[in-house]
Amino acid sequence: MGAAMTDSSKSNSFKYWSTAQISRPDLRTRTTKPNRNPKSSCPCARLREASASAADVEHIRQNRERWLRGGGYEPTGQATKGEIDMRAILAIIAMGFALPVLAADVPRQTKDFVSNATVGNKFEIDTSELALKYGKSPEVQNFAHQMITDHTKAGEDLKKALEEAKIEPPENALDMTHEAKYAKLRLFTTKNGFDSAYAHDQLKAHEDAVAKFKDYAANGPTPQVKAFAVALLPTLEHHLAMAKDLNEKMRSHM
Repeated sequence: MGAAMTDSSKSNSFKYWSTAQISRPDLRTRTTKPNRNPKSSCPCARLREASASAADVEHIRQNRERWLRGGGYEPTGQATKGEIDMRAILAIIAMGFALPVLAADVPRQTKDFVSNATVGNKFEIDTSELALKYGKSPEVQNFAHQMITDHTKAGEDLKKALEEAKIEPPENALDMTHEAKYAKLRLFTTKNGFDSAYAHDQLKAHEDAVAKFKDYAANGPTPQVKAFAVALLPTLEHHLAMAKDLNEKMRSHM
């Protein structure tokens, strides 16, 4: 190989792997720039124009193949097709374990129950917070405290059940019907009728909740959510009994 390259040898020159860390010292003189890709530790760092003998080419090729077989990768910053395919497969597997179930895969009965339970739970908490501010009787204050405590825990238990079932929880917000009921109750905050209005709303809300929970506890298709309904039903039935008693007391005070 002469000091100068002819046009013919230039046209036959090819790109080959840098041999900065391979064993042959005579090839080290042919490297140009070191690998500056911080994401790669490949000993064959960059491609360059050069000429070499057939023995040199074969030696470089073997080193490159050994590097790739040992887990190395091309220093181009781009994955090979095989790597992309494997990453896609692993990502799909991980998604199957980590992501919530799509809404289309959740039984309609479960979707309706979870939605109603979420809205009803928030309504109990929000109206009871109003009662702590505007309620006048000790009975209303005590009832409101227990509703906030019990329904806060119920909301946490529902979230856990949905996580176990891999179901994405709905937005924790009131629907239009309960928004209207909440707004109507607020009208009584400056009037003497707040306590009785609150007691009446609690009675109706718990009658509805007990009916829905009984139905799902008996017929719910999603085991984790059904277990939640079964566990909370006795508490709701106790709340209903309390609400009936509170409603009677508020009526007698009118």
